[in-house]
Amino acid sequence: MTTRTAADTTSPNQIAIVSMILLVWLTAFHSIPALAAKEYAPVGGGGDSSARDVCPAGQFLIGMRVRSGAWMDQMSITCGAINPDGSIGTQSNGPTRGGNGGGPSQGTCGAGKIVSGLGMLFTEGNRQVLTIDLNCRSTTGSDRSNFRLGQEPPGFSRFPTEIQPCPNGEAAVGVQGRYGRHVNALGLICGTFAQVVPGTGPGTGSTGSTGTGCAGLSGDDLEMCTEHNTYRARHGVAPLTWSTELANNAKAWVAGCHKAKNANNDEYFCHQSPRGCGTDPNYRYGENLSFGWPSRTAKEAARQWYCESNVYNFDNPSPKLAGEDDSGSVFGDACNPANNPKKVTGHFTQVIWRATTKLGCAKNTCSQGQTQGTLWACEYDPTGNFNAAEPGVLAQNVPKPIQGLAPMMALGRSTSPQTNTSIISDVDLYDIPGGVGRVIGILRQGQILRLYECKADDWCRVEGGWVWGSFLVRSHIH
Repeated sequence: MTTRTAADTTSPNQIAIVSMILLVWLTAFHSIPALAAKEYAPVGGGGDSSARDVCPAGQFLIGMRVRSGAWMDQMSITCGAINPDGSIGTQSNGPTRGGNGGGPSQGTCGAGKIVSGLGMLFTEGNRQVLTIDLNCRSTTGSDRSNFRLGQEPPGFSRFPTEIQPCPNGEAAVGVQGRYGRHVNALGLICGTFAQVVPGTGPGTGSTGSTGTGCAGLSGDDLEMCTEHNTYRARHGVAPLTWSTELANNAKAWVAGCHKAKNANNDEYFCHQSPRGCGTDPNYRYGENLSFGWPSRTAKEAARQWYCESNVYNFDNPSPKLAGEDDSGSVFGDACNPANNPKKVTGHFTQVIWRATTKLGCAKNTCSQGQTQGTLWACEYDPTGNFNAAEPGVLAQNVPKPIQGLAPMMALGRSTSPQTNTSIISDVDLYDIPGGVGRVIGILRQGQILRLYECKADDWCRVEGGWVWGSFLVRSHIH
């Protein structure tokens, strides 16, 4: 969702993934910023004073420096000039606005990118700005990325409630707002921008837009990268380029076999975003997780994520991310829609997400309950599933398969379905499904039983009777 992703990437968290932020569909453009063609009035609460901060002539907004705690306490804009080859040259910082509370952090769009949109979440009653999402675009192409500044409390909404995109032919040149001891309200200021056509020197277009992006890889890395790009080719989107940095990030995360429990005390593998069980406030990637018992190959993990396409409605798309606390959003072979009753699709959309350009994955042997299996994590940059609730975003980033390509369901359903299961924790055994029958026994943690079937309502028939599926270990993604 990670797309934050785990296979939620895509979860109420995954979220996605998740995972985070603002996508604006723009065309690209560059020149010296003139008077702002589009200015958004500050949105939020009242403050002690107002201010309007605009980048110096010839510079565009590329990021911000902030201090934040329970909300945004302080901010200043970061601007940069655009060189003839599209790279970012001379940089400058605007004046500091707001108070001195919270901890410092900062972020910029990165090489060859400028801000093209702003998203915000607010505290209760819209009194202060809680988080700021900056949507970035390439100066030379159509690549987009995004990042979030500020501390988002657990369980808070994933998507910005206020979105301010610059129109086509414009990019951000500053902000105006209201401030006191906090950042109370912000409005984006846009100026004209025309896409750079590089002469000599390096460009900053889409990485991985030519070739397979998997050159030099071997083993699991090659298999995972190739599978992703094979699926992306079916939808006519550019291949991903393997990133060692992302792979190392995934390796460090799965090494910990990080787990949590949901409200029903069910154990699940959680994401490394702060919305999961991660502690890095600057984590900015999409993430897909996949756990298979007794093992899972790279090809199987990628296939399970992509198989969610079988329940995805391309004509009326909507984001459906598996919850961070939902360990059983998809069970068994996801190529069979019956095994995805909640119609989770966020892992699929992250795999295909057009604006994502880089991939890195890793696996580790982990245990869920008493059962050992393979945990996969894939990190994506820029993150997918971001701002997916906004009109047009999913249609733009998750196109239909190219006509004539076989659907995933026909490409290969598992020929060796799971036939045994392990009990995660003690649970009642019923004579009929649905929890409305008689309790005819109790199953103990670690007990191994034959698994016959699982219904759409997540009740499973095992040897001796029926049991609620969340208490079973099955080859699944979450």
